Amino acid sequence: PAIMPATRQALVLTALAAVACVLFVSSFGAQPQPTLQAFQPSIRVQRPCMRMSAPLSRVNTRIRAMDAAASPAGSDETEKEMPPGFWEYALREPDLGRGARRIIQVATPFAPQGGKKIIVARVGKEGDIFAFDYMCPHLGVSLADGKFGVTKEGLTIECSQHKSVFNIESGKCEDWLPGSGWNALQRMVTPACNLLTYPTLVRDGNIFVDMSKAKVRGSFEEWVEDRPKMKGRK
Repeated sequence: PAIMPATRQALVLTALAAVACVLFVSSFGAQPQPTLQAFQPSIRVQRPCMRMSAPLSRVNTRIRAMDAAASPAGSDETEKEMPPGFWEYALREPDLGRGARRIIQVATPFAPQGGKKIIVARVGKEGDIFAFDYMCPHLGVSLADGKFGVTKEGLTIECSQHKSVFNIESGKCEDWLPGSGWNALQRMVTPACNLLTYPTLVRDGNIFVDMSKAKVRGSFEEWVEDRPKMKGRK
């Protein structure tokens, strides 16, 4: 039977659409296959001793440190030795006044793009600079509003949620879930744990933090994995 005009027109339009699709796809050509190098993880080479010169910025700190370490020793009398570690730029020293604290994100040995949130604070009579984890090791509450204090062991910070007290230099827990009521019930099943702290260093007006002790994961994932385990459970 003869094809109706409407049907013939539909077939022609379908054929034209198919040809257009083929031409559109072929116009892109063969796409390059990803090389093995694209899947290679970035590896940080730890130097036994790094040399840095001022001024330094957050972006080029690691690059300049490794370039300086590769240069002959004593080539620049103004260079200053850095102790071994994974030193990361935090902020300018003038930006951290007495009694102030700053929340920053820095890179770690396993996360070179950054993402580890910590607190850097200048407290005490001498105005020393301390760095420690952003979250309380108990339930992950932010320590941004924690109260600084002084005990015979040194400078401390008190969690605003459950009032646990930690030494901000050593990280030692000096008072774990104090008081009665809900805190007393938590003490029965949750062992005390310490706050993770990080050494700090000032070079040429810049504050650096040694993130060698930081874990592989970010703040929240790290807390979920390493949070205090229930007593009696593995």
